[in-house]
Amino acid sequence: MIPLGLGQSVVIYTSALVMLIFLTWVFHEYRCRRREIRSRRMLLQCILCGTLYECPASDTLPACPQCGQPNERRVPDGP
Repeated sequence: MIPLGLGQSVVIYTSALVMLIFLTWVFHEYRCRRREIRSRRMLLQCILCGTLYECPASDTLPACPQCGQPNERRVPDGP
């Protein structure tokens, strides 16, 4: 068994706790970004009238609900 003093034990415990919090934060940020990318994939903007609409189907050229223009899937401009 490795002899550890009280000071060393506190440092190891604190380091492990900080590392756990950091890894949890990194995992949470990764999940949030993946969710945002996935939701933006379903958001379309019409090239004719500029309407933003959601189309979860995997159609290659979904039609705009406002004007009926077929649109390619691309990331919309803006926020």
